[in-house]
Amino acid sequence: MVLRDPTIEAAVLETARGGILREGLGFDRCDVGAVLNISEDHLGLKGVETLRDLAWVKSLVVEVVDRDGCSVLNADDPLTARMRRRAEGRLIFFSMHGGDDSCELVRDHIADGGAAVVLQCGVRGEMITIYDGEQYIPLVWAHQIPATMEGHARFNIQNALAAAAIAYGLKVPTETIRQGLTTFITTHDQNPGRLNVYDGHPFRVIVDYAHNPAGLEQIAAMVERIRPNYNRVIAVLSGTGDRRDQDIRRLGEIAAGMVDELIIKETSQRRGRPRGDGPRLVREGALAGGLDEERIRYVEGEVEAVEAALRRASRGDLVLVFADEYGPTWEKITTFAPVPEGANGRAPVNGGTPEIDPAELDAEEEEAEMSAAS
Repeated sequence: MVLRDPTIEAAVLETARGGILREGLGFDRCDVGAVLNISEDHLGLKGVETLRDLAWVKSLVVEVVDRDGCSVLNADDPLTARMRRRAEGRLIFFSMHGGDDSCELVRDHIADGGAAVVLQCGVRGEMITIYDGEQYIPLVWAHQIPATMEGHARFNIQNALAAAAIAYGLKVPTETIRQGLTTFITTHDQNPGRLNVYDGHPFRVIVDYAHNPAGLEQIAAMVERIRPNYNRVIAVLSGTGDRRDQDIRRLGEIAAGMVDELIIKETSQRRGRPRGDGPRLVREGALAGGLDEERIRYVEGEVEAVEAALRRASRGDLVLVFADEYGPTWEKITTFAPVPEGANGRAPVNGGTPEIDPAELDAEEEEAEMSAAS
């Protein structure tokens, strides 16, 4: 429908692995194709068992680039960089290491007259820079991009590099690219579930989707950088159902190294996994990661889990919410009324960790479905 609309001048389409395998791309050719990374997500589904399988599927995005178009690839990701052999159109690399010797691929590409968008260290910080043949275009300081949280959110610096490369490939003027990067804010209104920050309480709340180990590791790296600014870190976390057991356990392991308290919830995206199974795996991972059992709690519903976290938070804390249901969760965060200082603001939650009998829960669901049918 988007491509049929004659009033639309440009469309940015996420072409996910699942959609490609089920239905193809939805278009024949594109002006710019971009692959940002290959990570251990969605493995074990629809015949995709290894990272190389996943890379093979995703490479289709740059194979259908128009002859006069551009392929944008992450030079820092080896499997993504290898797609240059199959990529069509002009090649544009982006790299977080454009200013040092660690990315020989990009250095050689630029020396041969190719285009690249790279991050370089300068006197005032890190600069996103475009190289194109003989052209050297300083674009914007990374810390001036609001989505990077003053440069601490390294994953959004990487996203900014990719976005700049895509726009440059479409021949968007550099001043327009600069304005876009410096005016885009990761608010709930502009980009729900992607690093949404709420500072309306005596503590800070950050909401993010980070539903796989690679995403959560990036958040953990950001938290490590900003950790000195906060007293405690409290997180609300679950695991998406259609992931391998080891991936869901890994979420708990990563959280264990990031938080002081972990509230595990049930995900709304169980996708065939029995109720309670995901929280159990997250808990196992957190324990294996070294988090004390008394610091792990279980609250089944997302909104209820978020409220429990908010009530446990004190002035100067950081609350991380890895959400599935952005709307209700954001409403709970913004309408929450903290208990005045001096009162006990920590509401009790279900103590300990989830002791869930999947058979019992399935029986409850079956009974509820029969009642609804009658």
